[in-house]
Amino acid sequence: MDPPSTNLAAKRAGGLPKLRELLRRQRRDSDSQNDSPDLDFEYEDADKYATEISELYSYTEEVEFSLAQKSFEEDYHSREDKKWTEIDFEARRMHVVHLLNNVDVAKRDQRMKAARAILYLAQGNFGEVSCEEEQMEWTRKNCFLIYECGALNVFVELLCLEAGNLVAATTALRKPAVSIVDSSDLRVILSLLYIMVETLRRKDSSRDSEEEMKLRTNLQCEIGQPIREDDSLAIILFNMVTKFCSGHAPHFPIKKVLLLLWKVILFSLGGLHDHQILKDKTRELLGLPTLIEDSVQITKNLRAVSPPASAVDMLDLQGRKGNRPPPLKRVRFIYLT
Repeated sequence: MDPPSTNLAAKRAGGLPKLRELLRRQRRDSDSQNDSPDLDFEYEDADKYATEISELYSYTEEVEFSLAQKSFEEDYHSREDKKWTEIDFEARRMHVVHLLNNVDVAKRDQRMKAARAILYLAQGNFGEVSCEEEQMEWTRKNCFLIYECGALNVFVELLCLEAGNLVAATTALRKPAVSIVDSSDLRVILSLLYIMVETLRRKDSSRDSEEEMKLRTNLQCEIGQPIREDDSLAIILFNMVTKFCSGHAPHFPIKKVLLLLWKVILFSLGGLHDHQILKDKTRELLGLPTLIEDSVQITKNLRAVSPPASAVDMLDLQGRKGNRPPPLKRVRFIYLT
């Protein structure tokens, strides 16, 4: 009878060919993926303006556009007979101040109606324009006006108020599944902040006036500083992500939270090109040689590849050869290196 150590060594030696075959098969699968077409992806901080704005919405929110338009028109036409596009700048500014004052009232319905009216202006008062280019132009004008009137602080305070609503969080926790209705007020606030930040951060030397460039610089400085108590807007949004991930606030519209968080970080800290310039200046100050290679340009030219198989995937493949039933199918994600 063979000793146990001899049997164990024989079993290990018998498993080596199987492992080699598994690695060869994995290598063949990886090589075959190189024949597939590359991903159509542009490695940049952001896409075109219209694409970035459309990314904010889903098809289920279509009915809320008409609700925002109705909220604006009911209040505006009770004070003014002309269209929004026909009145002068001072009249528009006075009406925005009037709406922001209504956002500070105690009654929830009146407060959110004013917030939806301001959101309609940020969306380019689409009910009075005839084409997309005209709507984008009014979005730009209105967003600069809304920020100039102090909308950032008002809506950040409103965001903190709604995010800390314990009644809404408790109600959402008791439901078997949350719906889009549970986050209607939060989505109005986040959408307004997202459109305002994304619109003001984009530079256009052919259209920017001195006042607009000054407002953009002020927003960039203000958005990175503490706005409420000792927290900046990015910290407030990070806290919302933490609450959502911990399960304490399942009604948070996490997609809008993450999109706004990315725009805030991008605007306050700068993008890839800003970091490259800062890195070159820092190397120059420290007396280091300038880098010839541009890491951003190199990354843009890299081909999208699949990550190597993990140990769990290899064990799954090994288990399929035995008598055990196949495990649940894993979803493979292709990412860019």
